Amino acid sequence: MDFDLVAQRLAGLARRVSNSDGLRPAAVLVPLFLKDNAPHLLMVKRSGSVEHHKNQIAFPGGICEPDDQGPEDTARREAEEEIGLQREHARVLGLSHDTETITGFRITPVVAHIPWPYDFQLCPAEVEYLIEVPWRLFGNPAAHRSEQVEAEGRAYRVDFYQFGEHLIWGATARITRQLYELVELPG
Repeated sequence: MDFDLVAQRLAGLARRVSNSDGLRPAAVLVPLFLKDNAPHLLMVKRSGSVEHHKNQIAFPGGICEPDDQGPEDTARREAEEEIGLQREHARVLGLSHDTETITGFRITPVVAHIPWPYDFQLCPAEVEYLIEVPWRLFGNPAAHRSEQVEAEGRAYRVDFYQFGEHLIWGATARITRQLYELVELPG
């Protein structure tokens, strides 16, 4: 994976920015790294004791705080708190499309290249463990499905990716699918 190309694609992206009222602003770090010369994404298994999205597969991230200087700052701060990734070790490549959740968040994905290997220090109150997901998974039709679900009287398209015993779905899957399409599909 050419991380400079990822940065170029993100820089040229006409980002969809959510302006829906009543949503809480949040940001996630979408960490890309090379392991054995193959691109991977780093995800977390959230603990059962967090307030939102318990036990789900997710990217490190959280709610934007008043002292944060924007989504990049939020994503880096949260990654440092949750997995011990020092802020200066996340080379931000760019921002992807905002995504809204039915749980009331507007998430800005901050795509970053991180060093590998790395001495992560997990916060057990927030993260059970890390998951190294090969990038190629997101181009495998056998690993992906999309379903129409209804919540609060509205129909939503929900993406699902199966990675071993892990089900990556919802906002995390949507963010990943959009990034994969931006990076890998022509145009």
